[in-house]
Amino acid sequence: MNFIDALRTASVKAFEDWGMMLVDEQPVPSLAPFLPEDDLFVSWVDVSGVVGCRLSIVAQSPFLEALCCNVLGESPEAVEKDDRLDGFRELSNIITGAFLTAAFGHGETFDLFASNVQVTSLTELEGVVNPERHILFIADESPVLVGIEVREEKVHD
Repeated sequence: MNFIDALRTASVKAFEDWGMMLVDEQPVPSLAPFLPEDDLFVSWVDVSGVVGCRLSIVAQSPFLEALCCNVLGESPEAVEKDDRLDGFRELSNIITGAFLTAAFGHGETFDLFASNVQVTSLTELEGVVNPERHILFIADESPVLVGIEVREEKVHD
């Protein structure tokens, strides 16, 4: 299984099973479905082991809200901004763990670094979306872009 296939499998499983979201993969990854006037949130986890990589998720407030409401079983009014960011961080952790299992099985050990979230804009991300590294989904009617940046692959001794 190649990395993008493992990422696809991990993402769909996390959206459907943990996030309780309806998810539909889009044929071409792009930033076009995102609202240009809204901030983008990027959550990522850095991984070190037989492969060094960063897994990232890009979404906007409607996705974070839907995810948090689904997971907590609360209405949007009852969910705090910090809860939304925590849920988004946890989603990146879950996708990362599922990716590593899908790509490498249970025989490899990895170091995972704490997930992070930052706010950015469409302008800052223009030109970085690549079909070999990103997958675009519509999850509960909101776009979400999942990506992997491989930094190094180590050969076993």
